[in-house]
Amino acid sequence: MAFSLTKRQFIEEENDEAQRKRINKPDNYPLKRPSVFPHLEVSVEELIRMSGKTSFTPEEVQNIALIAVRNNQSRIREEYEKILNEKLKEQNEVFEAYQRQYLEKQYNMQEMPYYL
Repeated sequence: MAFSLTKRQFIEEENDEAQRKRINKPDNYPLKRPSVFPHLEVSVEELIRMSGKTSFTPEEVQNIALIAVRNNQSRIREEYEKILNEKLKEQNEVFEAYQRQYLEKQYNMQEMPYYL
């Protein structure tokens, strides 16, 4: 009798009852189980035509999608502009501080310019 790594016994011989329950498949049996429902490739239009009902017409779905996209675009654009303005404001403040320090340093080392 053989053992697995988890110390569970492997069954070497099956009893008659287990062999009767087992389904004997032919050698050329496909790997996939046969289905009573064949796989169909049907487009959305064909499904709508076959069922005869739709919740929304294709035009309504298109309009809903366009409205959602426009709302999303405007929201993203507003958010982008807000972030961009904040970054530009920070950049301008840093530039002004740098320029102010540079000018103070330059004018303290030299005499005051004649035009000031």
